[in-house]
Amino acid sequence: MNDYLKSYFSIIFIIFFSLFLNAQKSSEVLHVSKLIEDITSCEDSIFQLTDTNVKFDFRIYKDDIAFYSGGNIDYYDSVVKSRDYNVHCEVFLKNVSFREDLIMTFRHIEFNKPVVIFEMDNWWGGFSNCDFKKGLIIVNSNIKDIWFNNCSFNGIYFYNNNIGELSFKRSSFKRDITNTSILLGDIFRDFDLGLVENDNELINTLIINECDFKERTLYTDSSDYQNIFVVGGEFKNVEIDNSNFNKAIFSSNKLNVKSRFEVKESNFGYPLGFNGVNFLKNNTHFDYSLISGGKICLRDHNSDDFFVPYLANSNEQLSDVFNYKELISVYNKFFNMYKTRGDMTSANQCYVDLKEIETKMLAYEYSQNKTLNKFFELYINKFLKLFCDYGTNPAKSLIISFYIIILFAVFYFFFFSSWDQINRGFLIKQYRKILVYLTTDKHLVDFFDENQNEKIQSFNEFKQELSDARNKLPLFFYLLSRPLYQVSILKYKLLKFFYKKSEFNYGEWKNYSFRNRVFKSLLLFSFITFYGLYLFLLRALNSFVLSVNTFSTLGFGDIPVKGLSRYVAVIQGFIGWFLLTIFSVSLISQILQL
Repeated sequence: MNDYLKSYFSIIFIIFFSLFLNAQKSSEVLHVSKLIEDITSCEDSIFQLTDTNVKFDFRIYKDDIAFYSGGNIDYYDSVVKSRDYNVHCEVFLKNVSFREDLIMTFRHIEFNKPVVIFEMDNWWGGFSNCDFKKGLIIVNSNIKDIWFNNCSFNGIYFYNNNIGELSFKRSSFKRDITNTSILLGDIFRDFDLGLVENDNELINTLIINECDFKERTLYTDSSDYQNIFVVGGEFKNVEIDNSNFNKAIFSSNKLNVKSRFEVKESNFGYPLGFNGVNFLKNNTHFDYSLISGGKICLRDHNSDDFFVPYLANSNEQLSDVFNYKELISVYNKFFNMYKTRGDMTSANQCYVDLKEIETKMLAYEYSQNKTLNKFFELYINKFLKLFCDYGTNPAKSLIISFYIIILFAVFYFFFFSSWDQINRGFLIKQYRKILVYLTTDKHLVDFFDENQNEKIQSFNEFKQELSDARNKLPLFFYLLSRPLYQVSILKYKLLKFFYKKSEFNYGEWKNYSFRNRVFKSLLLFSFITFYGLYLFLLRALNSFVLSVNTFSTLGFGDIPVKGLSRYVAVIQGFIGWFLLTIFSVSLISQILQL
């Protein structure tokens, strides 16, 4: 692309030089309103003005006031708009200088042919509500400030200008007409929205605010390309705000921002080229969400490969080691900038995208040289992406660890544990008790006494021993022992009371009437259901605790499971140790801000 532009501007320079030698000079002094009148009334195919000093003095030339940037702007707008300025010839200005102490604004002018400005001096002003239907070119000019508000462009080219501030606000850029110049031929290719670039000069500030860059609709060569807008060279400040690049490519070529670089609330539909970009880490404000997910790329500005972004996403691109390292360098510049600003959210997102590219390179290297070391490097990287987003998301690693704990807990649920001892034998034993309960005169409290008789007897023996030795013991020891017995026996008294009140089977089942059988069947079904739910929750809780204990490698002496589940517990312990180690490193890296 640069070769194209250099050859193109060589032709322009020759034409300009020829015009400079052969064109008849205009008057040496011309005031602004007369300049506009001459341009709009020109009936020739080209309006040429060279080596002229344009004055702006509304005290002498009253019509000049309509192009003043101060005062009653709404009134000036209405005056100029009523004049319906239409320019039907090409406009060529060379070596034209303006008064530098007053600000001018050209308003409501429709340029139906190309506008070319070469070596303009001391311009301070702008264009408001103007339409450049065949494009605008400004080259090698010395401009204090120039702005374009509510303007429409069919291609722009700003090259090697020394400008204080260049501003585009609420303007649109499109290509829907072929730009053919009598002097220059085809000015722009049909996908060139614009270029703002300097080789030796400096633009102090570039502002693009609330601008819309249109989708390509002009196809004279190929429909494979999108519209492009390129910014390159040296700038002090660059601000892009609330602009729409959804349908066009934005790219920078050796962009060097010396002070403030700000991009916010804009939309980018295609990867952004950052070839040779440089910016200050502590004074750059670039919302990373605008370019996350692989929208940082390199573009070859010297060929039609410009439209194929280098994203390091194919084997062919990954084999290009030079561009791979350059792309990694661009990501590192953004990453270090976000770290310097303390924007860890953007830094983490940028780091993840950077590691994604490195993982692609590892996959490519493994495909070329399948060694064990490359294999582990590749799949460890892939695992780190899955588990903790390359160490940037410790919360994600905790969530995945929790899912793993649940998975192993489900496995343990179906295997015997010495903690609850629930298995088929236990269930058969409980079922037999129900059989005895329904076919004999035994009551619920009888089953309770059988199960707890040994413990209750030991409590009673303890009570008797205290009573027998009362006179042989210190008073405080005896007084402390009595509450111990009472608290211990209270639990069993309450349970026994509960069983007595819960009794519903008085006699054998066969002796009940049909109505009583239905009622008691419902009660029995409810009891079995609640008891089954209790056993289920008990087993689930024990399985979960076992899984947590195993995963966290806290240790519990002998493993309370047998057979296959014992070996699974050992494997889970190793997995837990490995994952918790990675979680710890991830957490520490975030605490230390990577």
